[in-house]
Amino acid sequence: MPRLTRISEYSRNPLPWPANFDVIVCDMPDKPNFAFLHGNDELLTAVMAFIDSHLGDRNLNPKLIQGYFEIGRSTLYRILEQSGGVREIILRRRLDKCIELLSADITAFGDLKKIAKEAGFSSQHHFSRTFAARYGVPPQKFRVLAREQAKRREAAQRRKVTKAAGAPRNPAVG
Repeated sequence: MPRLTRISEYSRNPLPWPANFDVIVCDMPDKPNFAFLHGNDELLTAVMAFIDSHLGDRNLNPKLIQGYFEIGRSTLYRILEQSGGVREIILRRRLDKCIELLSADITAFGDLKKIAKEAGFSSQHHFSRTFAARYGVPPQKFRVLAREQAKRREAAQRRKVTKAAGAPRNPAVG
């Protein structure tokens, strides 16, 4: 709940206004003031951070962003048009999150339903269909390919470390 306070509480110096001029500030800690965002670059950075921090929210949409930043629809679309538009950015960020989770250790996010929920998709089916349409491979197959690639990278790193250490190479290890 916002709390009303006198501005003099924020200052140790006497205010330069006449004594009968009372200034009241509305302190709203739950919602920042975005009036300081003068340029589109600053607003773009703030909007992208908001999107990234709300990916798991299935209700993340242009209206939610507009309401949070108290900006009009045209302003939001204008600052994001270079990046593909609002919905495209949300979708791209969600899919990036899915790739991150699919590439992670299976014990952390093994279930595709959990991954879909974490990234804000309405269902596992919607997530799988969208992922396959974008990348040409279903998420299950992507996970297998990502693990195979990680194993090859680990093996190459072990060979590099072994070679750098000058230890005799064991052909059975790889």
